[in-house]
Amino acid sequence: MNKLIIACLFPLAALLSACGGDGTPPGQTAPSIAVGEPSPGKAELPKDGTTLAFEILWQSPFGAIDDERTVLATDTAAFEKLWNEAHLNLSSIHLPPKIDFSKKMVVGVFTGKKLSGCRAVTIARAGMEGGKLAVEYDDRDVQWSSAPCKAEYTSPGTLAVLDRLDAQAVFSRIQAQPLAFSRVETSLDSADVNRPPVTAVVKDAASWAALWTRYSIAGAPLPAVDFSKSMVLFAFYGVTSGCDGNKLEEVARVGGKLYVTSTYTPPGPAVMCVAAFIAHGNAVTVERSEEPVVFINKRLPAPTI
Repeated sequence: MNKLIIACLFPLAALLSACGGDGTPPGQTAPSIAVGEPSPGKAELPKDGTTLAFEILWQSPFGAIDDERTVLATDTAAFEKLWNEAHLNLSSIHLPPKIDFSKKMVVGVFTGKKLSGCRAVTIARAGMEGGKLAVEYDDRDVQWSSAPCKAEYTSPGTLAVLDRLDAQAVFSRIQAQPLAFSRVETSLDSADVNRPPVTAVVKDAASWAALWTRYSIAGAPLPAVDFSKSMVLFAFYGVTSGCDGNKLEEVARVGGKLYVTSTYTPPGPAVMCVAAFIAHGNAVTVERSEEPVVFINKRLPAPTI
């Protein structure tokens, strides 16, 4: 029986994978604070199990908030107060981004001040669980380079924006185990500009051939995959501007599931790119698994240089 699992993607949104170590056990969280005005009206919530797109606004191991906390901000005054507090240690002015809080809300995670130079925090996933907004964050200790970590104090923090929901936010710390994967060189067909974004898990040769024929340029040779040992994870981001920076960034095991994270980076001011519509997508092979696969989409801030 063919084993091709395809699901529509939500529009790409944001963040990157990171690091840290605040001592909070997986599945638990720092104190959570809700700030701002209540939702203007109740709308139908996404169904449980839905993974939500989100955009990273700011992320740094050198924030100015030294206590552990998680925050849900729902109005401009509360958000700007939080933003300014997180940037108090900087000598230059960093103005908060403008956000329409009638449609959006901001979640934040701060993991506290510790003596460790290899710490950071990232939001790994946002989704609906039990009628609540579940925000999962990862704070791994990461070696940034071949040099040893500096013995310096860091206060990691991150802020992300997502569509406004009339739901309680529940934050939890996870432990993600990154998995090795190999990239498959693709030749995607850019002709159909209305082709929607799609994700797929492919576990047999027939389904792989069908997917390749559907999304690739006619005549492109089908890459060989040993489906007795491997499976293909495919993320098609659509036919969009040649400046788009979509990438399947990480595959990780989290609590008996595989998290497949794609990031989108807008072009910076110095980026040279093709002024044309191009099909964007990635395919990777990983060790075969029967674990559920969750596709996550994170939007990163545009480079400033």
